Amino acid sequence: MGSSPPTVDSPLGPEGIQWVEGTLQRQLDMIAAAESRSSLLVALLTGMLGVLAALAPHPLVWCSWGSVAAIVAATCLLLSLLCVALMSRPRTDGPRDSLLYFRGIASRSSEEFERAARTRTQNDYFRDLSKQCHRNAEIADVKFEWLRRAMLLLFLGLVPWLAAVFALFQVR
Repeated sequence: MGSSPPTVDSPLGPEGIQWVEGTLQRQLDMIAAAESRSSLLVALLTGMLGVLAALAPHPLVWCSWGSVAAIVAATCLLLSLLCVALMSRPRTDGPRDSLLYFRGIASRSSEEFERAARTRTQNDYFRDLSKQCHRNAEIADVKFEWLRRAMLLLFLGLVPWLAAVFALFQVR
């Protein structure tokens, strides 16, 4: 008794594969969205830190509450910047035997890749897509967690930053 080919309603049929391909694309879009937010955050955070640095007077002229506000703000902003850096770190671990993942492809010669691609079954493709989808979901999860932390620290540092800027303008 041989196995019959997958039907259209089968998870391995066209709709099942299209669903996993769509899910993988959504995962990749989420990763890209996190990355695009990181560049905006880097610009905002460095600008805010630059304002603090530009307004900083001689240490003997600082008022006590202004210096506390500046230190709290700078600490929050620097930690936020660190979170953005950790979020942006490339995560290149993936399925080694994949014919979709760039490292899985690059680990083979072009002839080995062509041979593997020619012999790939629909079931193999579905399994590879599923693994890729899961790995990209893990990457998106990590990136958005670091982004969440970066934004929280930015918001925590916003009021002290405003107070520090106000205090530093008063000292000038």
